[in-house]
Amino acid sequence: MKTEKNIHQGHRDRLKRKFLNSGGDGFEPHEALELLLFYALPQKNTNQIAHELLQKFGSLSGVFEAEKEDLEKINGIKDHAATLIKLQTALLRMYMQDKYEIKNMKLTPQNAGEYIKNLFYGYKIEVLFAIMLDAEFRVIATEKISTGTNNSSPVYSRDIVQRALATNASYVILAHNHPNGLLVPSSADMKVTRIIDNGLTYINVRLIDHIIVADNRYISLFKELGKINYTSEDE
Repeated sequence: MKTEKNIHQGHRDRLKRKFLNSGGDGFEPHEALELLLFYALPQKNTNQIAHELLQKFGSLSGVFEAEKEDLEKINGIKDHAATLIKLQTALLRMYMQDKYEIKNMKLTPQNAGEYIKNLFYGYKIEVLFAIMLDAEFRVIATEKISTGTNNSSPVYSRDIVQRALATNASYVILAHNHPNGLLVPSSADMKVTRIIDNGLTYINVRLIDHIIVADNRYISLFKELGKINYTSEDE
């Protein structure tokens, strides 16, 4: 008579082979979660846990974006498994930033949003970046200015001015996300932009755009305002 351990092991081996043979194509969300959890829960029925996670959080993306403490409320999920799940969005963000590395790239109105949106994968809180550019609009550095919902505009301006001076930047692009998914500039967005723009003017550095990202979509605040200050590549 087969033991429960042997039954689970046979199932796990079959699921691993299915993944390796297909590269994940055709995998159901519960199968992907189940396979992932093998490596944190070697002695548990991860199929049942995967179904419970999806039922609780509604989707695979909902599972990966859930808070660690909420994941740990699921029966069978403890520190190791919750950490492994949370690692996935961080790895995806690192992968996208590495694959679409923008250092030394020349950013234009046509390509800036596509590259900048990769900075925000997996974030459920608001994050503000400042991208420092040289005189030819090539990226010198990407600086994370703030994390969270704090809206202290003068502090942001001071930090960005200091980093622009430290990197010898000629131009700056701001970028932040809207975790609520609304791709609409707020009055706070406008205020921050004006204050930072004014601060940079004092050191002869030009703010040339403010990109807002939501759900892998983006808008240019300057374009929305009819105020694009880029120099085109043809000029």
